[in-house]
Amino acid sequence: GVNTIWLSRGKISLVDLAGSESVKLTKTTGSALLETAGINKSLLSLSSIVQKLSESGGQVDNQVGWRNSKLTMLLMDSLIGAGCTIMLACASPSGHYQAETLSTLQFATKAANISKSEVAVLTPHQIEVMNLKKEIDNLREENTKMKVALAKAGIQM
Repeated sequence: GVNTIWLSRGKISLVDLAGSESVKLTKTTGSALLETAGINKSLLSLSSIVQKLSESGGQVDNQVGWRNSKLTMLLMDSLIGAGCTIMLACASPSGHYQAETLSTLQFATKAANISKSEVAVLTPHQIEVMNLKKEIDNLREENTKMKVALAKAGIQM
C-alpha cells in the first residue's frame, strides 16, 4: 500500500564516498591514519547496510546497524525515507585501479537494488479534510451504537 505523510521540511545530503584508503599505498601515519580508519569504518558500515537493504527489498529490520557510524546515521533518511536518492558511481578505466573499480560497481549494483515504498505527500488542507472524514465516520459509528443501545433499553428515537 501507499504510506501517506506530510512533509514540512526538506533535506539534501551531498556525500563524496571517494572509497577506502589503502594505508599501505598512501603510507598514512599519525592523525591521518586515525582519519583513514574512521573513513574505512564508515564505508564498511554503509556497505553492510546497503547490502542488507538490497537483499531485503528495502525493508528495514532491527539488524540494520544505522548507529555504527555517523555516515550511516546521516544517510538513513536518504536510504529508507520518503525522498528520492541518487547515487553516482565513478569508476576508472585504468587497469591499475581494477580492484577499486570492481568494488565500486558492486556497491552501486547493491544500491540500485534497494526499493523504497511509495509515499503520497499531502498538503495541510488535504490532511485536514482526511482527518475530518475520519472523525465523521467515527461519529456515525458511535451514533449507530447509541441507537442500538437505546433500542435495547426500550427507548425510541
